[in-house]
This record gives sequence, structure tokens and C-alpha cells, in this order.
Amino acid sequence: MKYIAYTFAAAVFAIFLGGGALHFFERKQIAGGFDITDALWLSAGTFTLLGYGDVVPETLGGRITALVLMFGGVLFLGASAAVVAQFMLKKILVEKKNRIIIDVTPDSDLDDALDDLKHLSHLDKNRLSELEKTFEKIFRKSS
Repeated sequence: MKYIAYTFAAAVFAIFLGGGALHFFERKQIAGGFDITDALWLSAGTFTLLGYGDVVPETLGGRITALVLMFGGVLFLGASAAVVAQFMLKKILVEKKNRIIIDVTPDSDLDDALDDLKHLSHLDKNRLSELEKTFEKIFRKSS
């Protein structure tokens, strides 16, 4: 959860930093004025990859800043997807691990426990064989 907050904070920081840079480069070049709100609007639109096109940079520095914001937006999108995927994968793995622990209890029978081992496809045959022998010992003692 903290990574989501860090990613969001980095995005907000990048938008404000980009807005400041755009205001610096474009404030004197665009006819009709270009205030900080226009710079932030352009920065946010560029960073989020929306690119409305109502305000565009005219100077080389402004265009380079917009380009950096575009690449930053792509990286932000990828990082956001990775954070969400990692969170979901971690939750799934913990649930799978807990399921095996819950299903293999003294009240379970050996056949149920061995069926649960078949779900551990990431283990090799030797390790599965060792676990089957261990389960058989546990269930013989509890019987």
C-alpha cells in the first residue's frame, strides 16, 4: 500500500516540477499570456498522456520538458500497473499458502492432504515425494 502512495506522490511531484519548468520556458513566448495554471494544466495533461492540445509549448525548452513529461507518464503508467500487480500477486500467494496450511490439519485425512500437494506444481517430483512421505508419517501418528 505504501508503494501506491509513493508512486502517486512521485507523479504529483513530477507534474508540479514539469509545470514550473514549462512556466519558466513559456511565460514570455506564448502570446496572450501563459500563467502558472496554464503550465500546470499542460504538465498534467502531458504527464497523464491525455494531451488535450489546447495549450502547447512553443519553445525548445518547453518541448523538451513536455517530452520528458511524456516519458515520465509512460513510466508512471508502467509503475502503477506493476504496483497493483505485485499487490494482487502477493495477496493470491498468501491465500494459496494459507489454504494449504488450513486444509492440512489433524482432522484432515491423508487423501485430502495428498490432493492438496498436487496444487503445488512449482515443486519438483522429488520434493513432492518427500512431502507425501512426511504427510504419511504425520497421519499415521495422529491416527
